[in-house]
Amino acid sequence: MRIVPIANINLDNLRYNYSTIRRKTGDAKIFAVVKADAYGHGLMPISRSLEKMGIDGFCAAVISEIEKLIQAGISKPILHLGRLHKEVLELNYHTNIWYTVNAVDDIPLLKWATNRSSDPIVVHLKIDTGMGRMGVPMRDAPEIAHMLSQMSGVHLKGLWSHLATSDESDSQYFYQQLKRFSDTLKTIMSRIDGITHLHIANSAAMLRYPESHFTMVRPGLALYGASLIQDNETVLRPVMSLNAPVTLIKYMKTGDSIGYNRTEILRRDKTIAIVQAGYADGIPIEASNRGYARWKNELYPIIGKISMDMLVLDVTDSDITPGQIVNLWGSDDPRMRVESIASALGKLPYELLTSISDRVEKQYTGTPV
Repeated sequence: MRIVPIANINLDNLRYNYSTIRRKTGDAKIFAVVKADAYGHGLMPISRSLEKMGIDGFCAAVISEIEKLIQAGISKPILHLGRLHKEVLELNYHTNIWYTVNAVDDIPLLKWATNRSSDPIVVHLKIDTGMGRMGVPMRDAPEIAHMLSQMSGVHLKGLWSHLATSDESDSQYFYQQLKRFSDTLKTIMSRIDGITHLHIANSAAMLRYPESHFTMVRPGLALYGASLIQDNETVLRPVMSLNAPVTLIKYMKTGDSIGYNRTEILRRDKTIAIVQAGYADGIPIEASNRGYARWKNELYPIIGKISMDMLVLDVTDSDITPGQIVNLWGSDDPRMRVESIASALGKLPYELLTSISDRVEKQYTGTPV
């Protein structure tokens, strides 16, 4: 047995989540957000699998992600979400790459690119409707859209925005953003033809607000089987579970201390299990003396400070032995779902999923990639 932490990636659950999203969104195009190594699940195998399942396109944040998608042979459109720069525009010979215009300053870059290549450049204009990050101001969006529509070699194909509060129970600001987006779309599309991809819905909005679907949605977290909202009608299946082997069982006496800084001093004799996983593998250090691991449907508390490479469980009165695999987060057990673990530690599920390091061995089951 290889003594390493293991991320089990269930591609059948990925298919189930994709099918659930497809049913929920109807005719809207689905562009999978696969940035950050597909939220830690493995960019290339996840993207290949989704393309086989029928996904309409992908969203990536940085050039290295686009390059890996190209290497994976992805043929569906890849929407670059980030800021334009010359290096990413030089990839335009792959005609399935679409670019986001985030500022009027991007227009000279587009002119530079069209002068270098005869291939058309497909762009989506991002409109800041209240996120306060990337995107052109709403007041400038119609003029910038017109400028793009007049550029030779540039095809303005999409308009989009991003939601700040779609996962919150108070929907007031969500609806403010939605109205701002809708009003801006009407203004632009009354003047410009050929814009087909309209999108604002992230995972939470896609699940909660059908009116946000427009012609395209951008699920990320939901594809991987997690959600920040309570939606009893939509049951998603976790795609990743993080597991690790027990490497050693020890019997400790009252007064013995566990781990760095002696944050756990035993008040009675205990049996402990050393597990080969630590904060370098995706276990939040906040789980020290607070978290749990699951084995045979029982939860065993993490005691002491989590180390870079290992953690300690209190397994007193258990028959667990070295070589047994414990579940650290991510499973159908509601207690171990990544959302539940993250919430209990004051974190986001995104943080846990994307903290998986290269030394965690990914094992894929289900649909072949």
